[in-house]
Amino acid sequence: MSSFYNRVVKFSGLGIVLVLLSACGHTPISSMVKLRNFDPATTDVNQLSVAVDLPHAYRVREDGVTMTLELKKKDGSETKRENFILTTSLNSEDKLMPAKISKPGRQIIAYRIRPNDIKRFNALRRFTLENRPSKLWEGSFSIGANACRINNNQPQSLPVTLYLKSSETKSFVPFIVDADLMKQPDGDQIHDLVPLCEAAK
Repeated sequence: MSSFYNRVVKFSGLGIVLVLLSACGHTPISSMVKLRNFDPATTDVNQLSVAVDLPHAYRVREDGVTMTLELKKKDGSETKRENFILTTSLNSEDKLMPAKISKPGRQIIAYRIRPNDIKRFNALRRFTLENRPSKLWEGSFSIGANACRINNNQPQSLPVTLYLKSSETKSFVPFIVDADLMKQPDGDQIHDLVPLCEAAK
């Protein structure tokens, strides 16, 4: 199952640092500047959205975009983790902005946290803020995506770009660019097959 994950890790004191765990992708320096103030614990959840950019021959799989918040005690004694399946955004701004940055042969789809998941999302954020002064916890914010193909051709590579929009960035910022879903960060092949999309079977 073709997928990639990108992570913002909050180390001691839960201060924010970008760590790229993607398949050979990169984050532009201009994006790092814009993302430095992004904080999953305090960002406005009503403005938080993700956009996935991929070739027209592929689709994001159903329930294929996820967001994960995880907190771990530094001594390893306790872990708190919440995984959220994102839903296609109905926000008009989310639909217009990706269209402005779309390139020929590619498509961009925006996603948001499901309304019934916001309470669970905020509960872990409150715990983060309550325990931030103790500096006993470290945490991560990660985003994952799964893709499928609509034709019979198996790809040699499958470049995907991920954008993040928050109350801090105001607009979609390239979070990771040209991550190859077929490769590991060291360049080794990890997927022999990209599954055929259900509608194309």
